[in-house]
Amino acid sequence: MKKLRLLSLLALTAMFGFSSCQKEEADVTTNEISPLAMAKISEMGFNTDNVQRTEGGYIVEGDIFFSESDLQSSPETTALRVGEEEQYRTNNLVSVGTSRTINVAITTSLPSSYVTALDEAIRRFNAENLRLKFRRVSSGYNILLSKAPAGSSYLASAG
Repeated sequence: MKKLRLLSLLALTAMFGFSSCQKEEADVTTNEISPLAMAKISEMGFNTDNVQRTEGGYIVEGDIFFSESDLQSSPETTALRVGEEEQYRTNNLVSVGTSRTINVAITTSLPSSYVTALDEAIRRFNAENLRLKFRRVSSGYNILLSKAPAGSSYLASAG
């Protein structure tokens, strides 16, 4: 009698255990990148491996942000000499005139150690007494440091 109860209880437990364990499909959203965008990035001279789609644009080579309008524009280039070493070039030059202060903000989703590191980087840069200065602010920023998308090979990006 005891064996029958034990076997019945074991069978009942196994039945509930197997029926309650069902695999659920995870909602996977893919950020597909159009072939046109990939072609434009390649045409601009950048590597198209691991291009990531983010809000408002694309992150290329892990640290370069292109908005949709950046990909649509065609900057004038006079000559591009390709050397033996890897090089980068931009037409987004900053003219500071006499002096300029760039306001930098950091999102609250990043740990406090990032805030400390940013403050130290700003302090060290400003200690060089250049015409370009940086200041950490909470609003009205020119640069926002934000958390990297999931699956990235870097921790944060500015853009």
